Amino acid sequence: MLDEAGTRTMRLGIVWGSILPDIDLLISIIIIAAGGNMQQALAPHRTLTHSFFTMLALALIGLVLWKTAISKSVGGGLFGIAIGMFAHVLLDLPYEVGVSFLWPLTSQRFGLFWSLPGVWAYLDQTLDFLFAAIFFYALHRLAKKYQMRSRLLVPAAVASIVAFLVMVTYDLTAVSASQWLLVYAGIGLPFLLLILILPWLNRRIIYSIPIGSEQHA
Repeated sequence: MLDEAGTRTMRLGIVWGSILPDIDLLISIIIIAAGGNMQQALAPHRTLTHSFFTMLALALIGLVLWKTAISKSVGGGLFGIAIGMFAHVLLDLPYEVGVSFLWPLTSQRFGLFWSLPGVWAYLDQTLDFLFAAIFFYALHRLAKKYQMRSRLLVPAAVASIVAFLVMVTYDLTAVSASQWLLVYAGIGLPFLLLILILPWLNRRIIYSIPIGSEQHA
């Protein structure tokens, strides 16, 4: 049976892991800002942070720390991050651009069928802000269910909706891909930080979510 210390931080790790893979967009933004083109900017995206070997390493380190009781909380968190990253990569696979799943052995990208044309590709990425709003509000609802205090979740949900509407308006202007990426990143990076910070501030809510046998306890 899984111990409480590890499973609590595993929940938080899953949330973080579902977001962390796209942190590599920071490199893409730096390349664009330095005058690089989109091909150069997207080359490092979906490599290290989307690699099976990164996820495997995190999962193994997490399990060792967790099961040897060196640090059950850190181990559970790392294992959860690996699970979240794997879920993120699975959701990226339908896109034709794919992910470098076996990096660094090969940079070949594995993808399936989804390649949206023109402005639809922008709108597809803009949905991230809507998903952020849903996440923040869902966490707030859980806080009410478990009679806990939520911290900044409602303002964050409202801000995400505003960012979504602003980006949709901008998407429809059909700007160049490099210019769009800079604007998207400028608005999106603060929300990326929010999605990492607010779960930590509201971790007691996440810790209270039952998993596995806890649901029937």
